[in-house]
Amino acid sequence: MVLLEKRFSCCNFYTTKFYKYFNEKRENMYPQRINNCYISYFFCAIFLVIQLITSYNWSIITMIEFYKKNMVIQWLVAIAMLLTIFAIFTLWIKLLIKSYIAFLLIFLIVPILQFLITPFFRLIGLYKYISPMMAYITLNGRKCDLHNGSSFDYLMVMMSHYVGIKLRHSILEYYSEGLLELIRQIENKKLPSDIIIRGSSYFCSERTVEKLGFELSKTNIFVKLNFILNYIDLIWMYSLSRGKLTFPNLKNIKTATITGSRLVNKKEKILKIKAYFNRNSK
Repeated sequence: MVLLEKRFSCCNFYTTKFYKYFNEKRENMYPQRINNCYISYFFCAIFLVIQLITSYNWSIITMIEFYKKNMVIQWLVAIAMLLTIFAIFTLWIKLLIKSYIAFLLIFLIVPILQFLITPFFRLIGLYKYISPMMAYITLNGRKCDLHNGSSFDYLMVMMSHYVGIKLRHSILEYYSEGLLELIRQIENKKLPSDIIIRGSSYFCSERTVEKLGFELSKTNIFVKLNFILNYIDLIWMYSLSRGKLTFPNLKNIKTATITGSRLVNKKEKILKIKAYFNRNSK
């Protein structure tokens, strides 16, 4: 308890000092350009996130453990992140008004916003997780869009794994686990058997995807745009799975589609694939 109090006090001291230093510099350099309230929002949000994180020993926490914590803590973290999003977005708009060159910051801002919004989207049920690294969004109850875990999930789940092939096998094991959970929900009538399941990825090989009964097609322009805007995230996550700096080839993006009933028929094959990756990820 004493150690946690020291960490909390230290965090409080340095974030307060940094805020005062930044504000003094800002007033000297740009006395009329940025409204004080936006800077205050930004640092209050950052301060709250840091305080919440350093108030607990999260050095070995996982995503699963985070979502098992008290709901008040989860919502405080999510709201603090939303405040940070508001501050970042407001500052970006102000920069855009002054110079269109600031539009290029979108390639940095989108990944940051994606990271910060994840806890909130999970808490309100927009992201329905079926494994630590796979979530889905249902569209009108007839379509199911699969999504890889965000950078927030990646840091919470995968950073305890060895980089390289073992981490890659762990990710593929989580994908298999997600598909098995989808099958369970279809078998239990939580999802209709004729639901259309689709996902886009550059990560999985076409051969493996086709073995599981998915049909491959070209990815539409909006999904490709999403990949481009999140390219910075893709680089560091893909590099960790490869064990070296690697740039994902966005030309390899394919959209895979399968019906719920057909996926259920592939249950035994997916179980074998999951067992294989489980053995090779240790």
